[in-house]
Amino acid sequence: MNRARPAVVRPFGIPLGFLAAVLAAAPAVAQPCVGLPLDAGERAVGAAVETETGYNLLAGFYAGSSHALAWRAHAGAVTRDFPGSFPDEFGPAVGAGLAWVGGSRVFCPAIGVDYFDEDPEGFAVEPGDSDRDVTILSLGWGAGFSTPPDSARSIGAIVYVVPQVLWVRTSRSFGEVEDSETDRQLAFEAGVTAFGRRLWAGGGARVRHREENDYPLDAVLLVRGGVRW
Repeated sequence: MNRARPAVVRPFGIPLGFLAAVLAAAPAVAQPCVGLPLDAGERAVGAAVETETGYNLLAGFYAGSSHALAWRAHAGAVTRDFPGSFPDEFGPAVGAGLAWVGGSRVFCPAIGVDYFDEDPEGFAVEPGDSDRDVTILSLGWGAGFSTPPDSARSIGAIVYVVPQVLWVRTSRSFGEVEDSETDRQLAFEAGVTAFGRRLWAGGGARVRHREENDYPLDAVLLVRGGVRW
């Protein structure tokens, strides 16, 4: 039976995740077309929380945009909330996303990558589990669409959607036994981002279909916010 996958699966997400990100693999996230209210030359820092059954991603990120490209990088940890686990059990997670925004502010193709390493010491819940190690690499590509932001207003909101395709490679080792599997996923992320002169915040959800899983459909909830300049 396949184990549930943590929220970083991603772009990027951007959803990434941002591959959201979106990443789309987490999915790629950048500029209005993927949920960030950044004009050319602007930068942003912030935090993101993504949660699904049993796992939570907590990450900080840096994003920016030029006239042609928008980018995002994040680093954080995935925590487990299964029965018997503890709040300080986590595995490190990193990701990055890139989107081409030169053609339009409301449409952009995007790519992203996410990497997750399940900390065998932090996630050990039974004797001997510390010999187990799991790493997940996610590659995503897709496109972002959004409502056009009104640059004349200092306060506004963006509605965006990001359909994406994810390639996920999971490698496991337990002592001297190793195995790996590849999963192709279809994902659809949608959300709303509200912004002011400097602050912005938003939320949404990413629905995924995972071919190689006992529970093929799942949903990831997203909350993000930060400061731009």
